[in-house]
Amino acid sequence: QQGAGLCNVRLAMQPDASARNVVACDLEANSVKSGEEGHAHSVTRFGATMELVVTQLGTGVLLLPFCFSQADIICSVLVVGIVGAVASSRAALLAECFDIAEASCSMKKVSFIDFARSALGKCGEAAVSFSISGTLFSVSLAYLMLWGELLASLHPWQGLSLFWSEVVWKAIAAAFLLATSFMKGMSEMQWMGTVGTLATLLVIVVIVSAAIMHISEEVHPVSLAPRSDSALLGSITTFCYSYGAIMTLPTVAQDMQDRAKDLKPAVYHSHALSTGLYVLIGVVAYLGFGDDVQKDVLDTLRPGHKALWLCGVGFILLHLVMAAPVFVQVVIGSVEERLPARPWTSVTCRMAIVVALFLLACAPISIFADFVAIVPATGVTLNCFVWPSVIYWGLMRIKHGGFNAALREAPGKFTVDVVIILAAMIAMGLGMQAGVERLLADLRKGSK
Repeated sequence: QQGAGLCNVRLAMQPDASARNVVACDLEANSVKSGEEGHAHSVTRFGATMELVVTQLGTGVLLLPFCFSQADIICSVLVVGIVGAVASSRAALLAECFDIAEASCSMKKVSFIDFARSALGKCGEAAVSFSISGTLFSVSLAYLMLWGELLASLHPWQGLSLFWSEVVWKAIAAAFLLATSFMKGMSEMQWMGTVGTLATLLVIVVIVSAAIMHISEEVHPVSLAPRSDSALLGSITTFCYSYGAIMTLPTVAQDMQDRAKDLKPAVYHSHALSTGLYVLIGVVAYLGFGDDVQKDVLDTLRPGHKALWLCGVGFILLHLVMAAPVFVQVVIGSVEERLPARPWTSVTCRMAIVVALFLLACAPISIFADFVAIVPATGVTLNCFVWPSVIYWGLMRIKHGGFNAALREAPGKFTVDVVIILAAMIAMGLGMQAGVERLLADLRKGSK
């Protein structure tokens, strides 16, 4: 999405001397967008790893100990490990799509939109881009709302009601978002990914420290069976939502120094780190707090560990303000790709997106947060477990001259991908059902 120029890629099948189908590319250069000339691709392997980690290792860690208590500790460890491995394989599959497109086109940089459009057509590419951008926009909105609520509860502005205190804090965060939105892609945001990841690591340290203190004082009984089938399914869907690195992967990949060499290792490292930390906080916090653990594990700390609770909230706030600009950058890149190259395009696009986030975050609707939560809860699963396989097999269909030919090349891989897609669709349906039920419950409470 950020590059020296934009290319429309047209793929055509041609037989070679050995009668095998290969992909040929006819590149037609479009006009260069304002401000993209000389754009540096300087994201390193470490920087890419941190930007991928900060996408998924966020506020969701606060819910994991409760999920471990609901699904039993052994089952939770197994499911987190399996989901982490599958998510890593899906992200690596999307990285492989870049390799396929670049090898086919004999060019150094191919944008995500280019090869997604080649694989799925204009409508299919638009659906994928809208799904990813819409999910990240919703996550950014949720982060902005949480930022305002937390700070207003900790430090309300004198003379203002709680609502207007939230508005002021959200305005401060929106001003920061607007400033960071003018950074030149992920190359200039590597430090934000590192700081955001470090903030979440410190949150985990705080929670694990409090849990160890509890273990030394009292040993809680550990459940070796799920509370109920619905509790188990709810925990599994939550574990699926905990892996969202793939949503920023296309933008990160396009700004990397050496994508072919560094992208897949960054994918594997980021998912291994996230999975290890998920298991650590889930197991230790559950062993420490037992069945007393609350949905937001920081609330469990508040009565007896006020200092640790304050530290945890502070680090979560730091993560929010570091992660949101990374999400917004992906949304901006996706929108700008579809706008005409005019001097005003960049400024107008960035201001419109940030202002829209601020206005929606300040909407005085009590159940608005429930609407916001439904989108990422379903979108993350779709983006991370469905779209990579769909794009990959679209490219393979073109590469081998037809879907049947591509299927004959790797029937086992296709079967595995179909199983993953079906499981992801089931998890997405369950998540949507839970979100709608929560929304309806809040509506019933409001009507009483």
